[in-house]
Amino acid sequence: MIYYCNVGGHERIPALYSCICNDIWHFLCLSCCKVHFNSLSNKEFLKPLPIEFIPHYEASRALNIKISLLESFGKECFKDLLYATKSITEIYNRFSTEIMNMKKELANTSYLLLNNPQALKEGELKRIYDSKPSDIFTLVDNLAVIKKEYSILNIQELINNWFSIELNFNLLDDNKPTITLSSALDAENKNLKCKNSHDLKWDINGLFRNFFKTRGKLFVKCYFCKEKLSKACWNCIECLYFVCKECGRIKGKKSRSLKCLKHHELLWKCDVISYYNYYFNLNQKNWKCDVCDALKVSAHWHCEVCTFDICKACIPEISYSSWSIPLISLSGNFFNQVELVYGKNVICSLCKEGIITNYYVDPEFNYLVCQKCAIYTPDESPGHPAISCSYSHILRWTNKLDFICNLCRVSGKGFVFYCHICKYYMCSKCSRFLENFFIEKREIFSSSCITNDYDREYHLLKWAMLKSKIKQKIICNYCSVGTEIDTGLFECYKCRLYVCIKCVSNSSQSINKIENQ
Repeated sequence: MIYYCNVGGHERIPALYSCICNDIWHFLCLSCCKVHFNSLSNKEFLKPLPIEFIPHYEASRALNIKISLLESFGKECFKDLLYATKSITEIYNRFSTEIMNMKKELANTSYLLLNNPQALKEGELKRIYDSKPSDIFTLVDNLAVIKKEYSILNIQELINNWFSIELNFNLLDDNKPTITLSSALDAENKNLKCKNSHDLKWDINGLFRNFFKTRGKLFVKCYFCKEKLSKACWNCIECLYFVCKECGRIKGKKSRSLKCLKHHELLWKCDVISYYNYYFNLNQKNWKCDVCDALKVSAHWHCEVCTFDICKACIPEISYSSWSIPLISLSGNFFNQVELVYGKNVICSLCKEGIITNYYVDPEFNYLVCQKCAIYTPDESPGHPAISCSYSHILRWTNKLDFICNLCRVSGKGFVFYCHICKYYMCSKCSRFLENFFIEKREIFSSSCITNDYDREYHLLKWAMLKSKIKQKIICNYCSVGTEIDTGLFECYKCRLYVCIKCVSNSSQSINKIENQ
């Protein structure tokens, strides 16, 4: 026998829950259950129907949800256990080193005293012998630090956290993916600071700040392991101090990165509508949040692999601070802010509208920019500084321009990244390729270079944004098409071999080599 929902006008939908309140039996589908649950004073009245009273397809869907939740929970437990294992190993190695150093020092002193008693009169040995134990054995202090670090791990609490989590399958099960941070070790250790004792923050802002300060560098280095990074990390934007995710975890500071149900890290995107329209042959003007089902147009968190989207309103526990992108002039300097003189007629060089508030000026090129054009909003800001022109201007996102992409030379209407000052355009496809190229640290090689070293088969091709005051074109060695020198391409600096982004992105989905034709 199958029960159907008898509330909310959903009489044709199979019921998944039952509730007896006010001495009346209610059978509820999933959507009615959510509304009914919030109105109950005694939540225990609401119970799931036995599986024999549920259609097989609904029961199968419910079981798949539970399996996904269990897989997600198991992965979180494994990550926490792996972190604890690494930390304990590090503590043990440091402990062993301290013990060995102490034994070695005492053994050497004992040997000298047994074989040369007169050595006691020597200054260094006499100082060691006459010193207090606390002065001799620095191990005592070091062990105290190690013990404190071990107590921070709190392994027993970690295990208790795993088993105290209530996997509430029966209550309001939904086929919506859940966005959660790891259950255990979620509290941040506030001891991880930069060299100047500033607290580190988890975001992409440090990468942007480094990009501006170094005039175009897209990689930073972890302070501890020296690994190259080009994505969100622990950082201090004032000191340009960076710590990667793994080193932060070892030091007790867990990353605040968002992940989808399949544990792919979500990235900040403002071009999702264009991406869906291009790859899935759609013509939509908005995207749908996979958590609240609301239709949105703004920038948000996105998983390209799962086509999963979540709006900012659905993640209140994570505060995402949008970065403030300063406008850089053609001279390579930041614009200076000046006060508007009352009665002076000033026109913005970009939007051509009258300026009524303070504005920004570049005296060398006589550029006047209003605050609206100088300040980027999160909805129009890319999630990576690689989306820029050769003058290190971060591109803006819009859906109102006709364009020809400077990289792949494809024309289009509407959605595009663009630079106000340089009239530079980058389509969504090229921007995603570049962003993934740097985030995943992909490598592209060429076996065509004539100066290949004997100990290395290929030369590494690097992304280059060349600057030139003279308009000239560079010929792609792969397709023989000329490209403007300041457009951006991959090059071998030694051999002067150039490959355009269109040839690189079309050669293979997982590019390892490029053979010159």
